[in-house]
Amino acid sequence: SAFREKVNKLRDLYTGHLLYDFNVFDRSEFQEVIQLIENRSDEKCIRKLVLAAHGKATPKNESDFEASMEFGSESLTETNISDMFEGIKFCSPCHLELRVCHIGKSQKLANSLKEKYPCKITMYDTYVKP
Repeated sequence: SAFREKVNKLRDLYTGHLLYDFNVFDRSEFQEVIQLIENRSDEKCIRKLVLAAHGKATPKNESDFEASMEFGSESLTETNISDMFEGIKFCSPCHLELRVCHIGKSQKLANSLKEKYPCKITMYDTYVKP
């Protein structure tokens, strides 16, 4: 099935192979795949999660930006981006990398992610290749 193909591709990502697919999962598929990966791991948790997507940062004022990200057919706001990782069982220590152009310019998003998740957070404030 198409869903099983996506899971197999994600298994490649989980084992260290780089995956970038322009047909990014929607949020419900994302949660299903995360659950499958958690269940497959010996620790039953996610040690490193790398998410590649298109993004942008729009200036709010001279010193801060508002981030947004394209995820499947949705355009996610900073709040949506921060909330989409709720319920994921992260290991300790863990690393959450958002390989998304320009969203690292948003202090609000960076602070929200750091407050919500016990992981090292990596975001980029420039163009980034997946």
